[in-house]
Amino acid sequence: MYFPNRVKAAMKDGRKSYGAILSWPSPQTVEIVGKLGLDFIQIDGEHGAFSLREIEETCRAADLCGMTTLARVPDIRSSTIQQFIDRGVQGIVAPHISTLEQAEQVVRAAYFGPMGDRSFGSARGVDYAMDKGDRTGFYRRCNENMVVCLMIEDREGLENLPSMVNLDAVDFFYIGMNDFSQGLGYPGQAKHPEVLKARAKAFDIVHAAGKRMREDFIEDVSSKEIVTEGTRCLWQHTIGQAS
Repeated sequence: MYFPNRVKAAMKDGRKSYGAILSWPSPQTVEIVGKLGLDFIQIDGEHGAFSLREIEETCRAADLCGMTTLARVPDIRSSTIQQFIDRGVQGIVAPHISTLEQAEQVVRAAYFGPMGDRSFGSARGVDYAMDKGDRTGFYRRCNENMVVCLMIEDREGLENLPSMVNLDAVDFFYIGMNDFSQGLGYPGQAKHPEVLKARAKAFDIVHAAGKRMREDFIEDVSSKEIVTEGTRCLWQHTIGQAS
């Protein structure tokens, strides 16, 4: 099953893409924020609490609201990425990418041939294999509506970034600042001058290659922020009325 990828469309149109990142499963939250016109939902599959069934339920809710589902996967094994894509995810955010070989592994797992070697099964991600028509065309449309983001989170990743930016099938990059600072030898110091200097270097490398960083076109809110900021606004409003 595939739908037009709103994140990819935003990149092509040169506009911002707006979304929400979920750390815990809640199809109801997906439906609520979907009514606000967001482009995407991102599942945190690395740190979040999601079963495969809950990933699929999240994708289904997002599809019904016209939103694209991305997922940060827990690892880059083909079998792991396949499980997420088979549920209906149309964007892979791959963490802890340090080498060109790892980047190429993500691309192979995310795309059908000739771009990769994604496996075809009978799950939701390929419309339960109900399409009996031109499978070559179906593969092409799936590839056209897949996005791949690589997360650079250590010194080795920064050193190898110049080779990764040449991969056409990688759409954008992202610096995970907490792990990045730790990987540079400054744990818990995401705003250390050396960390910020290294981050700026990564931005320069990506931009020089004509590629995008996540910050260039994506604006998002986390599930924690949805809860805390919503509660804070309600509390402040209540206190204001009481006074």
